[in-house]
Amino acid sequence: MYTNRLPGIAAARNRALAESVDVDLLVFIDDDERPTSDWLTALLETRIRTGAGGVVGPVVSAFAAPLDPWIADGGFFDRRRLPTGTEVRVAATNNLLLDLRLVRSISLQFDERFSASGGSDSLFTRRYTGAGFTLVWCDEAVVTDVSSSRTGHPRLGNTSTLSNRKLLGSYGTGTHFGQCADRSVTRSAATGRGDPSGGRNRSRDARRVGSQPP
Repeated sequence: MYTNRLPGIAAARNRALAESVDVDLLVFIDDDERPTSDWLTALLETRIRTGAGGVVGPVVSAFAAPLDPWIADGGFFDRRRLPTGTEVRVAATNNLLLDLRLVRSISLQFDERFSASGGSDSLFTRRYTGAGFTLVWCDEAVVTDVSSSRTGHPRLGNTSTLSNRKLLGSYGTGTHFGQCADRSVTRSAATGRGDPSGGRNRSRDARRVGSQPP
């Protein structure tokens, strides 16, 4: 485990890349997630079977208390599930395996201008697939996002949790402007609402995987 002195989640992700110069594969997972027992095996087997440059897995939400029916029925926390082998163009780093040889071949890094607004991972993977590299889905490589309310009141907890989910919607807008920047179009990095901690409260655990033969 490494301590990064630069604030922001994008800087932490770049530190993970910098510390992985001697390996070929890197797996990102959030620090508040719990992988299933065969999670890593599923990611690796899918990569070997498909030859893809990266593999993306699903994230399933779990809560300390039942959600209010209107929230559960609204599907606000339903995340995408796809057949294994499906190609995707964009992914978060909450369950992602990358071939670092490909990342290094185009000198790709996370854009630290998005450390406060979020979305640096979405922009990173868009650039990755835009360079011609393939990301595929592995539906068996499941991780659970464990969410616990900060208050004992279930309704307040649901409201807080839903607000956090709404925040994620702002990230996509920010990455859209990031794509425009790639085409020399003016963008604003302040699109989404920032994390007041500068990303320190959303630290990630990047787990390195031993070198694989080219």
